[in-house]
Amino acid sequence: MLKNKKVTYLLIILVMVIWGLVFNKIYSKFGGNKRVEKSLPKSIGSIENSKGDSVFTLILDYPDPFLKAGGLADNHPVTAANITQKQAIAWPSIEYRGYIVLSNKKESTGLLKIQNSDLLVKQGKEYFEVKIRSITKDSIFVQYKMQSRWLPILKK
Repeated sequence: MLKNKKVTYLLIILVMVIWGLVFNKIYSKFGGNKRVEKSLPKSIGSIENSKGDSVFTLILDYPDPFLKAGGLADNHPVTAANITQKQAIAWPSIEYRGYIVLSNKKESTGLLKIQNSDLLVKQGKEYFEVKIRSITKDSIFVQYKMQSRWLPILKK
C-alpha cells in the first residue's frame, strides 16, 4: 500500500512538470516579452514644408464620357420615356429536386419539376421552353425567354 502512494505522488509531480513545460512553451510563444530592436536609418531626409497655401483648380470642360459613343446624346435629356426597362417575365414553377451522375457515361442528369411535371433533364436540352444550361450538385442554371437564373436544390 505504501508503494502505491509513492508511485501516485511521483506521477502527480511528473504530470505537473510536463504541463508546466507545455504552458511555458505556449506563453513564451504568444505572450512572452519579445525584444525587438528597431534600427533607424543613418540619414533621414528632411521634408520641406511650404508656408504658402496651395490652390488647385479643376478644369471640367471636357465632354461627359458616358454620354458619347453609343450613349445618350447631349441634346436628348434623360427622361422616363428614354429609359427602356426589361419587362418582367412570369417564370413557370420550377423546382430542382436532385442530381444523378452516370459513371459509365460521365454525364449528369437533373431531376426537375416544371409545371407539376417530373422530368429527368440533361444539359443543353429544352423542356417546356426552359433550356438547361448547367447542372451541378447543389443548383441548376436555366434559361427561360432570354432570362437566366440559378435555382438551388429544393431541400425538405
